[in-house]
Amino acid sequence: MEKTINEKFIKISSRLPLVNTLDLGDDVTLTINQQQFTMNVVKTEDLDNQDGSINRVYTLKSLSD
Repeated sequence: MEKTINEKFIKISSRLPLVNTLDLGDDVTLTINQQQFTMNVVKTEDLDNQDGSINRVYTLKSLSD
């Protein structure tokens, strides 16, 4: 017997290059297959490159949660 799918989700667990700078609380729009999702910046994390530079990672949370 085939079950009915109530909702479908994707979970994104990756890092993508970003040109702009974001601040905590900023809203960001992601477009996937012509569907737009509004996300909010909830955390920033700096990763030390051990060469005097850092990589900054922005954590986004969906506003539809």
